[in-house]
Amino acid sequence: MATFSQFARYVERRAPRDAIYRGHTKSFWPLVPEVHRQGAISAKTDEERIEIEKSMLKEFKRQAPSILAHLPVNDWEWLSLARHYGMPTRFLDWTENAAAALFFAVEHPNGGVDSAVWCSERLNEINADTDPFAVDDIYLYRPPHIAPRITAQSACVTVHPTDYIGKWYKWPCKLVMLLIPGSSRGKILSTLRAHGVHRASLFPEPVGIADEIRRRVGATEDVCGLMIMFAYYGAGTRFIDVTDALRARLKEGKLSVHVGDHLGGDPCPGAAKELRVIYAHLGEWRTQSCEEGKELCLP
Repeated sequence: MATFSQFARYVERRAPRDAIYRGHTKSFWPLVPEVHRQGAISAKTDEERIEIEKSMLKEFKRQAPSILAHLPVNDWEWLSLARHYGMPTRFLDWTENAAAALFFAVEHPNGGVDSAVWCSERLNEINADTDPFAVDDIYLYRPPHIAPRITAQSACVTVHPTDYIGKWYKWPCKLVMLLIPGSSRGKILSTLRAHGVHRASLFPEPVGIADEIRRRVGATEDVCGLMIMFAYYGAGTRFIDVTDALRARLKEGKLSVHVGDHLGGDPCPGAAKELRVIYAHLGEWRTQSCEEGKELCLP
């Protein structure tokens, strides 16, 4: 899936009509809820895991009500809300919106490796009258729209058993991984943003809106997507920070600069110096070095 068009054609022609989707920044990541990931919590047994999960949920219920517009009415809703705000749970985030999943797959820099969008047939939906800590298989749960981001993302979750890792349950229905080449991530992200799929639309809250504004017009990012993260000039162990000097030279998505002492001084007189730059272009993090006296051009 090297382009947005290829991805859209698959969704339109080959994906199940009622499919759910999940985007992974790195294609080799498994489908594992955060509470089951190594290091997420300190549980050594299934009993300890349940105890910690319930303790986290209890504390979230205690602290969250004063800042919530709508209070959840059962543990399923509470866990869904907690998961959407980052708390480790046995819920794994999915969406009924394929474009949203694609955005989550390509949004963050990942070193240029391949990303993935998982496409699953709709699982059996679980009744919210049951105990979420006692499920015996993988089920689908579609939470009510009690938060703006749940609505905006067409969010749903899969709920996983306590012994999910130890027993390694088989996925209960057809599951396909759509590979997104690392070299295509930046272009796909730009296309999604042009179609209105971005942080502000998927997180319609002050933090999402502010984040998208920062990404689009922040002082460190050119309108065409070139961002100078760090820049240093010098030799050996003696370097000076020239990040601001390079940022000031950004123009129409490009940087062209002659490497020399004029960037910020001479940190080591008489030595052959170089400029080292860490930058992001169309969402991909990259590095570049250039010797003193030569011209550096990015991207």
